[in-house]
Amino acid sequence: MKGNFEGHGGNIWEFAKKKHCKPSEVLDFSSNLNEFTKIDLAEFLMNNEALRSYPDINTRSYLKPLADYVHLDQENILLGPGLTYLIYRVNQLFYGSRVAIVEPAFSEHKKSALINHSMVYEATWNREDAEEDLLLELDRVNYDLLFITNPSNPVGDLASENDLEAIIDLNHKKHALTFIDEAFIDFVHFRKASFQRRMIGDYGDVIFGRSLTKLFGYASIRLGYLLSSREILTKIEKLMEPWTVGQYALNLINGINYNTFKKLPFLVEKEREFTANGLTSMGFQIISHPKANFFCALPPKNINAHYLASELAGNKILVKEIRIPYERRMALRFAVKTRDRNKVLIDTIQEIVKKRMPKISDRE
Repeated sequence: MKGNFEGHGGNIWEFAKKKHCKPSEVLDFSSNLNEFTKIDLAEFLMNNEALRSYPDINTRSYLKPLADYVHLDQENILLGPGLTYLIYRVNQLFYGSRVAIVEPAFSEHKKSALINHSMVYEATWNREDAEEDLLLELDRVNYDLLFITNPSNPVGDLASENDLEAIIDLNHKKHALTFIDEAFIDFVHFRKASFQRRMIGDYGDVIFGRSLTKLFGYASIRLGYLLSSREILTKIEKLMEPWTVGQYALNLINGINYNTFKKLPFLVEKEREFTANGLTSMGFQIISHPKANFFCALPPKNINAHYLASELAGNKILVKEIRIPYERRMALRFAVKTRDRNKVLIDTIQEIVKKRMPKISDRE
């Protein structure tokens, strides 16, 4: 089976075809969606009027509940059909420019920059190391736009607010825009909602990107948004096509109870620790200090990551093979799921490890 460290996770359709099974039979640990809080979509999707009519192009009028959730004004929010779409529009705004990307990063940051004929500079930051080295490296480079993910993707560790502000401040002095990809911030425990408001107010030239697709837990409902100054958002909005967000999605954003997600970080933390502890007991090494609804792990040294991913695939379990810039070996990324699914994952890996160990001992 070909390694799946390139591209994105969550491709259960292709996986199911290869395994001759239904997509519903696949345990997908390669995509990082919210599986803890369920939303009833019936009243939003079964509205024929919402589906038959052209969507309302005045999307800002639907953003009051979301604005309350993120503690910002509606004018500081720009809605789009997925965060990836909006990342492409930001790079379109900087067409032919110089783009810096702090790795590990979401692959579409680089891809969208190259499509828009920008020069790309990649800096690697292991967040267990001091930030000063990153700042010194960035200070030597000329760029117009910088991407950084927080929590990082695929590792899931978190940069402190002080570290992020130092990067924003450096970019501000360089007259460069900072894009902080916060696609998974809703799954993080003990985060402050005031930080984004303060950065936008104090600096202006900063964008925070977020994903409602992941928060709502429905991958096919493409919804993302940007938080920034109205001046920057207006520039991006001018690059967008009309009717980018369907009416059913607008109704969902306006009608959902965001208090539903209050306990989400606690639930994620509990299950992340359960799954990580199960893996470390088998000799896995968890990379860094993950805080999101996913984490990366290095298998025991006598077990190859690709072999383990292939064996899991044989059990209809899909995981993501990952190449971490500062790690020598391939790692695996595991999404954090509900307890019943996490148990299946751990039990299956235990059986694979047990099966593998005697073969290694025999050869020795």
